Amino acid sequence: MKKPEIIALFNQFEVERGRNFARILYEFKRTFDHWAMENFNKEGYSDIKIAHVPVIMNIGLEGITNTELSKRLKISRQAMSKTIRELQKLNYIIVKPSDKDKRSLLLFLSDRGMKMVVTAKKRVNKLTNTYKERVGDKKFDQTVSVLLDLLELHSDL
Repeated sequence: MKKPEIIALFNQFEVERGRNFARILYEFKRTFDHWAMENFNKEGYSDIKIAHVPVIMNIGLEGITNTELSKRLKISRQAMSKTIRELQKLNYIIVKPSDKDKRSLLLFLSDRGMKMVVTAKKRVNKLTNTYKERVGDKKFDQTVSVLLDLLELHSDL
């Protein structure tokens, strides 16, 4: 590719920057994470890190193993183990031996962890309602459907 062609393509990308899908996703994630951390701080969960949130939000009442959680979140078991230790120290989760397999450990939310999840879900529901008021239920639901379709596509790529 010659320099004039590169410059023309670069200029085209500059014009399209405001509607660049990757940039929009990046900015939305960053903005949402900032909103979430502000809300956690307001609710007394200032010790939580944004990387802890998906882990906590994916532990149900029945518990889950480190391996299952790592697969679900697409995080290495080593990184998950580090996060689990941090969350134990912060009293968000409890680790217990499995009744079915004594070699396996199950992760459960502590009372503090459950309260945090309930608080987070209430706040996200309120934010979701704000989004729906802004763009309408139909448009919001379509956006969610499109994003889910694109996620599914990525799992096949």
